[in-house]
Amino acid sequence: MPPIHPHLADEPPKGRSLRDRVEASGPLAEAELLRLGLELSRALAHRHAAGALEEGLSPDSVFLAKDGGAVLVTGRPAPDGAEGWVPFERLAERPQPASDLYQLGAVILFAATGKRPAAFGLPQGLSRGLLSEVPAALRPSVERLLDPVWDKRPKTALESAEEFDCLAQGKATPRQRFRRKAAAGGLAALLALGAGAGLLRTKAPPAPSGPPPAIQRTSPAFVPQPDAELPLALWSPVREVSSEVMALRPAADGGIWVFTKSEAALFEAGSLRGPRKTLDDILEVSKSPGPTKEGPRPRRPSYAAGVGAGGEAFMGGWDGAVYRGRLDGTAAQWPPVLGEHGRVDDMAWRDGTLWAAWNGRLWTWREGQSAWAQPPGHPPTGMKTLDVSAAGEVLAGGAGGLWRQEADGWRRVWKGTADKDDVVSLAQDAQGRLLVGTHDGFLTLTRGGEAVGQRELQGHWVTGFAEGGDGRLWVGTWDSGVHLRADGRWFPFGFAYGLPSDTVAGLAVNAHKVLWVGMYGGGAVAGSEKALADAARAAEAPARLPGDAYDSVEDAARRNTAEGKPDGGVARLRIGELDFVYFDGRQVAPPGPGWLSADGTSARFAGNSWVLRRADGAETALPPMPSAQWGGASAVLIDAKGRLWAGTSGAGVFVYDSGSWKAHEAEAGLDKNPVTSLAEDKAGNIWVGTAPPFDREAGKYQRKNLHRFDGRSWTSYSPDDGLGYWYTAAVRALPDGSVAAATNGGLSVVHAGGVRNYSRADGFKDPSADWVAVDAAGRLLLTHYSDGLTLADDYRFSAVKSRQGLFSDKLRAAAFDGRGRAWLLAADGRAFVTTWAALKDAAK
Repeated sequence: MPPIHPHLADEPPKGRSLRDRVEASGPLAEAELLRLGLELSRALAHRHAAGALEEGLSPDSVFLAKDGGAVLVTGRPAPDGAEGWVPFERLAERPQPASDLYQLGAVILFAATGKRPAAFGLPQGLSRGLLSEVPAALRPSVERLLDPVWDKRPKTALESAEEFDCLAQGKATPRQRFRRKAAAGGLAALLALGAGAGLLRTKAPPAPSGPPPAIQRTSPAFVPQPDAELPLALWSPVREVSSEVMALRPAADGGIWVFTKSEAALFEAGSLRGPRKTLDDILEVSKSPGPTKEGPRPRRPSYAAGVGAGGEAFMGGWDGAVYRGRLDGTAAQWPPVLGEHGRVDDMAWRDGTLWAAWNGRLWTWREGQSAWAQPPGHPPTGMKTLDVSAAGEVLAGGAGGLWRQEADGWRRVWKGTADKDDVVSLAQDAQGRLLVGTHDGFLTLTRGGEAVGQRELQGHWVTGFAEGGDGRLWVGTWDSGVHLRADGRWFPFGFAYGLPSDTVAGLAVNAHKVLWVGMYGGGAVAGSEKALADAARAAEAPARLPGDAYDSVEDAARRNTAEGKPDGGVARLRIGELDFVYFDGRQVAPPGPGWLSADGTSARFAGNSWVLRRADGAETALPPMPSAQWGGASAVLIDAKGRLWAGTSGAGVFVYDSGSWKAHEAEAGLDKNPVTSLAEDKAGNIWVGTAPPFDREAGKYQRKNLHRFDGRSWTSYSPDDGLGYWYTAAVRALPDGSVAAATNGGLSVVHAGGVRNYSRADGFKDPSADWVAVDAAGRLLLTHYSDGLTLADDYRFSAVKSRQGLFSDKLRAAAFDGRGRAWLLAADGRAFVTTWAALKDAAK
């Protein structure tokens, strides 16, 4: 019988395995590595075409013939995931064809270095700084194969084979040809943008003493080119940084610093490509050994704040650590840690002094100091943001307002008057006025603190400012993208108008009049500031979906439902002076845990105890739950037997039955495992969704995230048991007896035969859902806190967002009423009532 493929076999052939070959003779040469990658890619393409995945790919399943040819032995057991051979989605039992490509990359990495993947920080992330042993020509291909995010790897094994084939022949790969073409087009277009735009100083610190390292200028300007992945050609994605952008800051030389959770990157003033990076290859060793054979597990720091200082960057972590990196790669003294708990909220640099806002207070450090110090006359606690004024004065904002350091101490420049007046962003415009961003819009102040005009963009959480030409002002928000102020008018220009996300973490205009926008979870984009301003002026909002809009869900319920009588999944109760609104029994207004049963019995949390209210209005206050450490109420359910189930934030689940409380904690893995939701299925089983804590030291989740109680014992689920992901946001019983769990990896449906997961591969565009609603026909609505609505009809998914006329992309809950209409509740309290048909038409 002829072989199934020249590079595939059912049994080990004659010759040594790749592991034996490398351990005996050392790493393979560059030509051997290219051949290995090409032949294994072709073998995987054959397997994938036959509908099979190859989870056993490892150096032990690859054999080398005398002529150096590679043979992959199929059907071998999966390699040790603790050593980094297996990607995260395969460990979570959500394998993709791209999972095999990750393991291909791990095999090539081993063949090039002789080291296991965990030594490079995998599978959590690849430390590029440790790849010096990999031939330079192969590094981009290896990095792509080993990307922790599966859909950022090559789309197919054939694509990977073509890449290795080109490299072996000394030709440019398709990706290299595309990038060269794009770069050539970008450098040639619209050079008339010129240079020398006046910069708004959005947290732009002066350079440290001494000249920074010289930066070569290769292009006078860069103009973004159209990109097929975005609705508007105005925005050009900045592809070479992580998607989780924490801040943008103008650099002293006219470029842009981009700070993300995993790196600091400096882009030259005339380019969106080829940033100079630092702090992107740091690996730390955890304090306790992880599940590896060689001791402690390496981990990658996660950065929360950053500041550039000439040719180096400082970044603060989520755990009080502070890091320092230089663009030229030379070593530098790290500042001491601030502490073990609490994120570093912001940083600034002035005259050789590093400033940090941590745990509500300000701290300073200079080169050579062994500890951080608090500046004299420290302002009150609650400080969250920092800036350095044009005059070199340090500005600090937070819960107490805005403070400025002066020669004789700290002076409060402005004090807020409302609950949402915490200062969260600071800048100074070209006229020297202070721009103060809060959770409720922003104010313009004189240097002395007098308000200039009225509060603007009220109702929005303002995260940053950037000044364009002709007096234009761009303002970034956490909830509605960017807004342009021009000619005395405001123009919204967020997600509905083409921005990839509404969650803006920072923005800036560089020396070539290019507007940069950084988004948490959405990466960074840039475009011609003038062209974007023209587009913002001309933009029209999408036509709104047919339906009724309301300022609040309480108003919607008052106008559409009778008090005390459920209308399908929507109900309203009048208790005292408040209207309580429920979606599928769950209290959605006022926000908080609460429940309404079909018989009219309600449960609400008042003070420190639960109050039961019968349909006739009689109320009973229950005794407090017995645990002193129960951590607050987070979810509630009244089951079909009339028992009250209460989930907590840290001490499991309590049930009130026959006049007493019973706790379910350690026996179900519910202790220290915050409860997010409760549900009862058709068979009377109680389901509990949880958000288990992640153990950073061990590199794994400490608990499971979905639990079922059948009246006698508990059964728990996690990705180890087939569930889609590790965080359950909502649990919902379905009409057919199955249960839907919305996780941050998609939708998992648990039924008698097992678990079925739905994710991006099934058309589920945003895998992180926060609420599930279902109608009598089994059709689903899944809401997303930042990405609109997903519809599921017979588990065929489609999306509706503000670009298609949805009233908000930040949704908190949904329900179907008795007439089949869909009720949608936004995070800001607004509500919208529409039909399934209208949603389906918009999704098309």
